Amino acid sequence: LAMQAAVGVLQRMPRSAWLIRGKLARCFMAGRSARSLHVFVSAGEPSGDMLAAATMRAIREQSPEEVTFSGIGGELMKKEGLDPIFDMSELSVMGIFELIPHLPRLWRRLNEAISSAAQAKPDILLTVDSKGFNNRLLRALKQRDAMRDTTFVHLVGPSVWAYKGDHRKTKAFLSAHLDLLLVLFPFETAHFEHHVPVTCIGPHILEYEHVRTLLSSPPPPPPLTCASRPPTGRRTRTPSSWRLSLL
Repeated sequence: LAMQAAVGVLQRMPRSAWLIRGKLARCFMAGRSARSLHVFVSAGEPSGDMLAAATMRAIREQSPEEVTFSGIGGELMKKEGLDPIFDMSELSVMGIFELIPHLPRLWRRLNEAISSAAQAKPDILLTVDSKGFNNRLLRALKQRDAMRDTTFVHLVGPSVWAYKGDHRKTKAFLSAHLDLLLVLFPFETAHFEHHVPVTCIGPHILEYEHVRTLLSSPPPPPPLTCASRPPTGRRTRTPSSWRLSLL
């Protein structure tokens, strides 16, 4: 079922969304003057590092001018040209009790990110997932006069489709703080399109040719399990050749 669903998603996606190119770049480049483009990126998790790195690569490949990146990220983002203000590993804390001793450092890093972004006055502020940190970053920067000309973009929509309720607070936050929301799957757009401009760019894993080939091929047959019982009914006398299990 999972394979069939993935094939369906792949078939419905426009080709430009497969590689996180074209559509994404046009959203970012629309109305930009012919000058260097500065993007401030904030990602706080390994999955965000992968998504942000693919997005940075797409922006750079589509931009006719030089693109510079600064912000918070990991090794993959650094390979794509990120000039980090600090490594995203400093934001990786799990658990409530584990979080408490790190709160002073996390607040200090949040304030550092706010000051750095406001000073840089980027053309685009791109936050990737990590809503605990990035929502606070968006809330603080949206109020700054220095960010008046900045386009606020968030990648990976909240999973409102997975929980009951109308999620008014979440959607109101997106409407008030974002200029564009980028989601990974087509069905997600219906949940946000009445509150914020939204574009489906496709999951970054579809960049890889072997993944697209795998998803485009027919799904494998279901597992076959065959077991025979001995005439005597005694399991201890069942030859191993009588039992067949294909997993």
